[in-house]
Amino acid sequence: MTRWFRILLVCVLFAVIVLAAAVVGGFVRRGEPQDASTHQAASSLSPSPPLISTMSPLATPDDRGSVIMSGEPIRLQDGSLDHYVYMPWVFKPRGPVTYYVSKRGNNTDGGSWDTAWSELDQIDWDVVEPGDTILLDGGLSEMVYTTTLTVGKSGTSALPITISLAGEPGRDGRVVIFGGRSTPLPYCDQLDYQYVGDGVRSEGIRLDRVSWIVIDGRKWRGVVIYGHRRSGIRLYQPLDELETYPTCEHITFRGLEIYDNGYAQLRGDAWRPNGQGVELSGRHITFEQVIVHDNGQDAFQTGGVIED
Repeated sequence: MTRWFRILLVCVLFAVIVLAAAVVGGFVRRGEPQDASTHQAASSLSPSPPLISTMSPLATPDDRGSVIMSGEPIRLQDGSLDHYVYMPWVFKPRGPVTYYVSKRGNNTDGGSWDTAWSELDQIDWDVVEPGDTILLDGGLSEMVYTTTLTVGKSGTSALPITISLAGEPGRDGRVVIFGGRSTPLPYCDQLDYQYVGDGVRSEGIRLDRVSWIVIDGRKWRGVVIYGHRRSGIRLYQPLDELETYPTCEHITFRGLEIYDNGYAQLRGDAWRPNGQGVELSGRHITFEQVIVHDNGQDAFQTGGVIED
């Protein structure tokens, strides 16, 4: 008996809370306004709804969707009557968004080619969400970027984040991620070589604790990565986690060329190249139509735990 009484009490309390929330959160005014002026006049005679509801909102206003504040009428048709419903929050989730990166953009919000982020390190990862696409301007023949693409957000299995060469004419040339070393690496035991490492960036693409990412050149050599000091692509794993678990998962690379990444070492009187094209770690890492050649040492070299 005690158990059923407790259940009944909970149900009653829940009903009371729902009723109170409906009263506090909004009201419905029925009438027959024929136009905006009639609606305005009628509104002035009615009590104003609360601007802030004591209910927990369905969502807060942010870049993930649009929010209608309380006091905004939502007009619903019902035969000859109109209903004006005042809600504290009405949340409309946004769909996938496309962002843009171009040297010709003005580096504001990335929302169009005109306002595109002007470099790879200018991408605002705070606004990027699962399912979004970031298009990279490849110019008519190519466009050279001189910063590292550090992926700062994860997608999901249903909504991966895609970073892709643009497909429209005039922007579908080739994306070049240049590390800053103009002199090619030496061949083994080369004597007459002058190594310049100042101002050379470590890697072209860096992924750290992210998952469900697609980096797509859309064609053979659609994205080219060269001239970096450490590696063309680095799937980063901290040293204190090397023996534990992968930190990058479900990453796909497609349509890339990776070459001449690494550094030079002087041994005796001769120079030798070192470094790798791809520093690999993680789980479910896929390479499709990727050309890796002529890097300092190995095309692929482990940088942490590798599974599957």
